Amino acid sequence: MSERNLFILNWLGLKQTDTQLATVFQPIINDASQRKYYRCFLEGHSYIVMDSMHDQSFSQFINIAKQLLSWGLAVPEIYKVEERQGLILMSDLGNDLYLQKLNISTANKLYSAALNSLLIMQTNTSSHSLSLSSMELGYINNQLGVFQLWFLKRHLNLSETVEIKQLINYLENLFVAVFAEQPQVLVHLDYHSRNLLVLPAPKPGILDFQDAMIGPLTYDLVSLLQDAYISWPRAQVEAWLLQYQGLAFTAGLIEFKDHAQFVKLFDLVGLQRHIKNLGVFARLHHRDNKSKYLQDIPMLLQYILATCRRYQELQDLLAFFEEIIMPNFAGDTLCKQ
Repeated sequence: MSERNLFILNWLGLKQTDTQLATVFQPIINDASQRKYYRCFLEGHSYIVMDSMHDQSFSQFINIAKQLLSWGLAVPEIYKVEERQGLILMSDLGNDLYLQKLNISTANKLYSAALNSLLIMQTNTSSHSLSLSSMELGYINNQLGVFQLWFLKRHLNLSETVEIKQLINYLENLFVAVFAEQPQVLVHLDYHSRNLLVLPAPKPGILDFQDAMIGPLTYDLVSLLQDAYISWPRAQVEAWLLQYQGLAFTAGLIEFKDHAQFVKLFDLVGLQRHIKNLGVFARLHHRDNKSKYLQDIPMLLQYILATCRRYQELQDLLAFFEEIIMPNFAGDTLCKQ
């Protein structure tokens, strides 16, 4: 057992010599970050330990958790903190991820619950912004840089050309404008099926919110409805968008009623997120040795191609993906080192 785990056990009051230690302190599969999680059983109750010693978002996680809880959302309740060591003991919301429970018969109920909780987060933004960073030019620039470095250059071995530089500049201007055009709200950033839990209560359990920012209204809708891990027919996605749009309009979050305009904003924000994730997933593979995310890249590409085919102003980007990106993705290119 590592020295770090021994420290955590001591912090929890668990004895290393306990013959039942494996049953009361269990590692949980890590996410895409460097954080580690453990499920522990203390005095007949189940808890989660988050080990984020080297995570700069440690304090933000605590602040956001307290705020979301005060708004009535289902997030982990924090019981004990060791700030210098980056340890948090919190409530256990269970194992039932949306991804495991979503199917044709459950989708409407689960997504309706997720949309209602999302609305609570968004409508409370004006009263408490939590001093979060904004998704503006710097953020968009950074994410396009990740896409260029890790997906285009490292994963596909594509050198920067005049065409690529022009496309990146075009995307930067497009995304800055589209983000700014929408109401600015609290954005979870990864509000999707691997970070939402099915609970006995109607509200979903919400995880992994420490990277939250202030950004466009439709961003978390994209995370939820154009999930990198599960997809739905376009007609169904638009039906959920219409449902959300009605809720947001009633809540005073949006003023416009034109559904086509709303869908376009959703699609263009989705384009930014999917391009960003191409870079992130490639980086997880090449830098962090977390290669399981490569299997989700084809879904991102299909979202991108579908969006480009929908709008005339994206035809140059469509040609770039169809003529350069997709041919480089043939055969075993996806999994190359």
